[in-house]
Amino acid sequence: MSDACVEFFRRLESQGHEPLLADVTGTMRFDVLYESRTEIWFISITSGDVVVRREERSADCIIRIGHELLDQIVRGEANADARWLRNEFTIQGNPTLLDYLQRIFPDPPRSHETLPAKMTKRR
Repeated sequence: MSDACVEFFRRLESQGHEPLLADVTGTMRFDVLYESRTEIWFISITSGDVVVRREERSADCIIRIGHELLDQIVRGEANADARWLRNEFTIQGNPTLLDYLQRIFPDPPRSHETLPAKMTKRR
């Protein structure tokens, strides 16, 4: 598994409680796809208390995603909702849980910066 994915799941696990998920209760399973294998990450959230395990079990939301795309999402290089709407990965069950989890993903970089308008003197 890639360093970005492992780091994301381990950070989430080590926090124990995530304030941005305080109003969330549910379970998610990430089936992270590689060419020859699938890595499983199971996340249980109870009012912001997060438990992460490496086990295959049923969940409220199951996300099947390629490892390269998940890397981009957890590094803030891609937006999970936009990629799901483009059918770049699948969700079985309650997709709202992904919306909640997206609160803790970094934001994608802006494509351009907004520059202040130049002030010109009228003659």
